[in-house]
This record gives sequence, C-alpha cells and structure tokens, in this order.
Amino acid sequence: MDISAFYYENNTIRLFCYGENKSSYDKFYVDYNLITHQIITYPMPNYNIEGVCSADGNCYLLTNGHILATDKAMNEKMERLIDEQVYTNVSKVSSAFTEIMMESDTYFYILNSRDFKETGKVRK
Repeated sequence: MDISAFYYENNTIRLFCYGENKSSYDKFYVDYNLITHQIITYPMPNYNIEGVCSADGNCYLLTNGHILATDKAMNEKMERLIDEQVYTNVSKVSSAFTEIMMESDTYFYILNSRDFKETGKVRK
C-alpha cells in the first residue's frame, strides 16, 4: 500500500491510498479517528489525486488539472479548472493543511482552501 496524500481535520486523519491486489489496482481512502482509534476504509472515486488540503469541513483535491471541492463523504460540491498552460508546466506539487502549491521553473501557484482562490507569482 502507498499513500498518495493525506490531511487532518476534526481528530481524523484521512489517507488517500493505492495498492495492488491480485486482480486489480486498488484506490481507496482510510479515515483514522485519533480519539476512538476507529479505522474505516472507503473505495476511492475515480480520481488521480496529486494534492489535497482541507478547510471548514471540505476537502480540496488537485486532480488532472482540476480542483474538486468535496464534502467529508467525498461528494463533489464544486469544480474549478486550472489554466492548462499553468498545469502542463507544473513540475512539483506540495500540500499543506490548507494550501496546495504547484511549482514550475519560473512560477509557483498557491491554492488556499480557506478562500478558494488561485494566485500566481513570479519566482525570482
């Protein structure tokens, strides 16, 4: 099993995982409650997750040039396209608790989930 992304909110750690079983390539996510120590595994919607952050009970997923806002049950609430020219030049994706940063050789783009705005700045 490999972990592609994770986030923490309200005493729960959510791990986005992928692994290989005997018959197929599995994608799933796991919720681990730090108070009750309960582990619940869910099948993953058909997303290829590159970054994740959370705020105010929502999860924001970077997937194939889109930002998807989902609720705790992974139901899509909102979708935002990232400019194709920006996304195709991205060489590194980093995630923090409330931000996803996409980097290229000359730019970095920050998505802050608290205000769900995309900004771009020239790297000097």
